[in-house]
Amino acid sequence: MSHVLLTFLFLMTSPADQDGWKEAKAEAKKAVRSPVPRVRREAVEALSAFDRKEAAELLLDIWSTTAKRARAMKIEKVEKIEKMDSMPIKKKLQAGMVTLNGGEVQEKAEYDRIKAEVKDLTTRISQEEAIKDLIRSALTGMKEAGAVKILEKRLTSSKEWEVRAAAAGALGAFGEGDVFKTLEKALKREKDPRAIVAIFEAFGEMRAKEALPA
Repeated sequence: MSHVLLTFLFLMTSPADQDGWKEAKAEAKKAVRSPVPRVRREAVEALSAFDRKEAAELLLDIWSTTAKRARAMKIEKVEKIEKMDSMPIKKKLQAGMVTLNGGEVQEKAEYDRIKAEVKDLTTRISQEEAIKDLIRSALTGMKEAGAVKILEKRLTSSKEWEVRAAAAGALGAFGEGDVFKTLEKALKREKDPRAIVAIFEAFGEMRAKEALPA
């Protein structure tokens, strides 16, 4: 294909296709419900290059999925640790006893199995938290008016406290226009203490920015 024809085809392509948005959007939509951390992480990394309303929506959708998975795994981890703590074999192991009878050998095998599962959950939780950190960074870098409006909408209307908290943090980093009023409105309505903390932190970040010399 000639160079002239390639140039013509490129010019005929919409700006959204030229900058890779169409592909990033399609992959992100598939990643929203993906149980695979790598798929969601790569989608977030791709969305981070776009400062637009739809990117903010998709990032918050991925945040919702990721937060739910992390929360479920944390609960499962606590349950497994509590089960380990309740096993009589733990006291013997802590005391350094190495001679075990037949029943205790079987119990130790079960103890070791649960311990390995806890270790695996710890790794998987870290992967989910790393994705949340990436999303938080991407959201705080958004300045486009449509993206900010989406953050404001999710802050005041989302049913998930994690999403409201994420939106508050991003708005605190933005800290311009009517954001302060939006945070005040959200604070009056917020009932979850974790989201309330996030809103106060957003206020603190905005005030810190105001205190910086121009």
